[in-house]
Amino acid sequence: MMREKNILAGVFLICLSASAALSFAQERQASSPDIAGEFFGMPVMRDNYNFAKRVVMTFSASWRGAAQTEQELDDLVWQELLLSFEAYRRGITVESWEVDKEIDTIVTGAKADFNWRVDKEAFAQWARQTLGVPLDIFRNQVEHLLKLQKLRQQVIDGINPDVSDDEALQKFLDEYNTLLVELRQFDDKAAAEQFYADVSKPGIAAEDLVWDDLMVSRAAAKRGITVDDASVEKALIFLVRDYEAPVLDSQGKIDPAKIGPWISSTFGLDEPAFREHFRKVVRIDALRQKIFRKEEPALTAEEKFELFRQANKKTSVAYRLFIDTYEVGGAGILRFESLPQAQEFYRRIKREATAWDQARRLEPDLFKRPGFVALDFLLHMWGFDRQAAYDMMKKDVGTIYPPAAIYKGYGVFKVLKQRPADPAEFNGRKNDYVEKVKQIKKYEGFLTWLKTLKEQAKIRVYKP
Repeated sequence: MMREKNILAGVFLICLSASAALSFAQERQASSPDIAGEFFGMPVMRDNYNFAKRVVMTFSASWRGAAQTEQELDDLVWQELLLSFEAYRRGITVESWEVDKEIDTIVTGAKADFNWRVDKEAFAQWARQTLGVPLDIFRNQVEHLLKLQKLRQQVIDGINPDVSDDEALQKFLDEYNTLLVELRQFDDKAAAEQFYADVSKPGIAAEDLVWDDLMVSRAAAKRGITVDDASVEKALIFLVRDYEAPVLDSQGKIDPAKIGPWISSTFGLDEPAFREHFRKVVRIDALRQKIFRKEEPALTAEEKFELFRQANKKTSVAYRLFIDTYEVGGAGILRFESLPQAQEFYRRIKREATAWDQARRLEPDLFKRPGFVALDFLLHMWGFDRQAAYDMMKKDVGTIYPPAAIYKGYGVFKVLKQRPADPAEFNGRKNDYVEKVKQIKKYEGFLTWLKTLKEQAKIRVYKP
């Protein structure tokens, strides 16, 4: 069903007077299929419950999230019923013109190609097909949605919290301290701690990574490992974002007109040559991931050519001689004229030999980057621990930060970039942040009021 973003959802509820409700309760058993439950000791009709459920499933609301389970949906329906009753008790009303105005917003937002005020037949058909209800029910829905919007605003307007200078300053710092991290999420803290211990160890030498890649590249070519264009493009976009290069379009895709000049200036290669090398890098990682998932056998001792490397004593010598000795021409293999050239290419594509990067290459989809964003976003959207977030602002770039709580379980982090806030800028914005914190406290006060209302109502749900 349509989720209408422009309405704060409420519920239609035919409310009985207290005396009538008590009389009704005496005449019917609580097990009656006509009664869904009760609150404040008064029965709630099944028809009203069903109406509320349809509204909750059809319209979004600023005071409730989307239900993920049937139990969550049922809880939200009872909340909507309770709020509708509270609006009734407070005598909140909605004028017909207000309903019409909101319908204007809904129909316009749905991009309907008719004038609902004139073409009633088309309007009725649209309501049935889009919302699954006749027009009179739709108007009732909108009327009670608006009642709950007014109820919410009435409660919020009645809350007048105090805000200290320190609270306002903290909000300013949350919004202006900016951090970029890469993280891996774990449900279990022990697993996060083990991963942290593993990736905190020294990585391999840069020349070892180049040699290992050469061996994996050869094996990938021999085994017929392929990668599609989408995988190569995804990896290239990741690199472009690492560089913060202005070569992506508004959809976040590579702009063909911009990528060539950027590649040439950054890597000293024309685009076709660079893409040929880069595809081989992606293919190397593809084989490594298949080996890690046990979809391909690990490289044998012979495939690793360790004896050849040892015989030539220096990796630089072994690297230079390997292709000509074993693979004339080296078609399909990632190779360069010399080890230093390979290492320079690796440096430019930010291919590092740290334990963290080695782990990410094996399971890339498990590593996330929230973006170069304000701590406020990390705290409230990603659930970062406040102390941990501010600690990471002080760490050197490249630091691996130990397990800390996030929205789900624990994260282990790699610090990539910081932009500290300037506290001196707060004075000129103090009043704005006092007001911002006040609005946050008002909303928190509404949630507290709602929680208290539910406790006082003593909701009882009857089985159908």
